[in-house]
Amino acid sequence: MAETLYLIMPAYNEAANLRDVVADWYPVLAAGDEASRMLILDDGSTDESAVVLTELAALYPQLHWRSRENRGHGATVRELYEEAIAAGADWILQTDSDGQTLSSEFASLWMRRSGMAMVIGHRHERQDGSWRRFVAWVLKQMIYLRLGVRVTDANAPYRLLHADVLARLLPALPADARLVNALLAAACIYDGQPCTWVPITFRARQGGVNSIDVPAVLRHGRLFWGELGRARTLFRRVLGPRWRG
Repeated sequence: MAETLYLIMPAYNEAANLRDVVADWYPVLAAGDEASRMLILDDGSTDESAVVLTELAALYPQLHWRSRENRGHGATVRELYEEAIAAGADWILQTDSDGQTLSSEFASLWMRRSGMAMVIGHRHERQDGSWRRFVAWVLKQMIYLRLGVRVTDANAPYRLLHADVLARLLPALPADARLVNALLAAACIYDGQPCTWVPITFRARQGGVNSIDVPAVLRHGRLFWGELGRARTLFRRVLGPRWRG
């Protein structure tokens, strides 16, 4: 029986990428039933993203989008997850709108979904710079030290999630969580849910600007350390004692 697939994408100042990204990813909806949708939430972009998305919605009937004030990537992803669950999705595929991931690798995640709560891309081939690889490594160590779980690639923006399990895990995340995807991967393992990683390609940004601000990274690292502490408390309260199998 066909399942409903929702492809969700946060977008912020991605006018330079949206046409190519939507054209590339829209065909994966064919893996699901007729109720499958692509959802894009414009996080208060200051460029021409809204104009481009209006044009694209006229071309792609299963594309739905909206804009709201800027709240950050984490809040945007979480809102999209909640919207897809409420709409009746069976599976939710999340990726970003910057063109760094390849739709051609979707089949390798989709074919692994049976019996899984999450199938997550592992950025084994990264083209986005050594500094970002280092930040990802530090994030993994922080998650292990704070939550006691090991993740292969905590924050990879290429993941297929079972909606029922996602609905269980989201309440265990702090309401103001910044790295929602990283916490979801950790929560999945903490809760003993079946989760697997599939190697994916991760390209350099295909357009627009994505600058590294070292002081901001350090500041956010301190904030995330505190966020992980709050998550540990919520994990225990919402999910119960850690599953150890």
